[in-house]
Amino acid sequence: MNRTIAGKQKKYNLSAQFNRFATLEVANDEAGDLDVSALSEVKVLKATFNSKGRGFAGVMKRYNFKGGPGGHGSRFHRAPGSIGNAEWPGRVQKGRRMPGHYGNAKTTVKNEVLSFDAQNSILAVKGPVPGANGALGRVRIAK
Repeated sequence: MNRTIAGKQKKYNLSAQFNRFATLEVANDEAGDLDVSALSEVKVLKATFNSKGRGFAGVMKRYNFKGGPGGHGSRFHRAPGSIGNAEWPGRVQKGRRMPGHYGNAKTTVKNEVLSFDAQNSILAVKGPVPGANGALGRVRIAK
């Protein structure tokens, strides 16, 4: 094997770097057996969920571009339009809004707590919460 390739493989051998394990001590015995007494006097909290995934989306869906006219022989319907400059700098600038993967990103929002039912573990918040219905996420008390 080439010495250069062997050195790279040795450098990026990830299995040798991350073979440590950690043991966590958890106070609850069963699933859903959490201490939620702190939520009874909370006013504001932060909800962190993955937003709804929309897959590969065009610029009209992803960035709310207007698009072109639908008729009269136009060939510019849902395309982004011109993306680059002429002679200088002769490339597409970084950060150009173009089609691509949309959604399924970690999103955190602040919400005001309306009510909390400790007996049934129901938390009612004011405002939107990211993600699909029934999604798993994280709720933290905001300072």
